[in-house]
Amino acid sequence: LSMSPGLKSFLSLKIAQNEGATNILILSPFPSAKSSFIEIAETHKDFEGWKYTDGKDLKNDTSFNGLHNIVFCSFQMFDDEKDKIKNLLSNVKFDFIIIDEMHNTSDSFRSSKILENFSNVKQLFISGTPFNDIESGSFTKDSTVELGFIDLMAEDKKSHQVGFPD
Repeated sequence: LSMSPGLKSFLSLKIAQNEGATNILILSPFPSAKSSFIEIAETHKDFEGWKYTDGKDLKNDTSFNGLHNIVFCSFQMFDDEKDKIKNLLSNVKFDFIIIDEMHNTSDSFRSSKILENFSNVKQLFISGTPFNDIESGSFTKDSTVELGFIDLMAEDKKSHQVGFPD
């Protein structure tokens, strides 16, 4: 997906939800990318009842909802916080993974090794700037959805709303 950060976060969480996801893991190379996910997960009515957990706040004994978890982790945590990650993965069966800023991770050996642990889990790769990965053949046109500013303006005009839905 190619679009603004807040809308990108909202749409990726909605796609996961529409795919029937109940436990969503968000992976990003940038811990600072979490702010737009936090805002949506904690304030949007569509995610009421979901538990948002920031990976940096994980403890070795963090407990989770039986269903409806959204967990944000940086790829670095898989190296630096192995015990916390082990607890997380033993307590939550993720059924959907959002890989944010994929243009910074799609060809990384470390990210590939991490994603091997989730080979049977639906994965959504998102980016505001996916062009290099599309051009290199990492993603085909058939597996890519692009949504730009003009698309958003047309949708806003049609729905009479600005930004993402309430």
